Amino acid sequence: KEMARSGVLINAVAPGAVDTNMLQLFTAEEIADLKDEIPIGRIASPKEVAGTIAYLLSERASYITGQTISINGAWYT
Repeated sequence: KEMARSGVLINAVAPGAVDTNMLQLFTAEEIADLKDEIPIGRIASPKEVAGTIAYLLSERASYITGQTISINGAWYT
């Protein structure tokens, strides 16, 4: 709220499981179990996270501030 009057937008992106090198630490069975836990049934792609970030950086998001955007396939809220 404090920064909004100055035109500063402050948002956060909170990704869940994303298909990155970090998941290489998991076994195929662990990844399958993870996908089963995620209501949408799959792991996010890096492009999906990047798309949300690009939107928040765009002029189209100029009225969004003070938000945490969860990119997690409804895994958690």
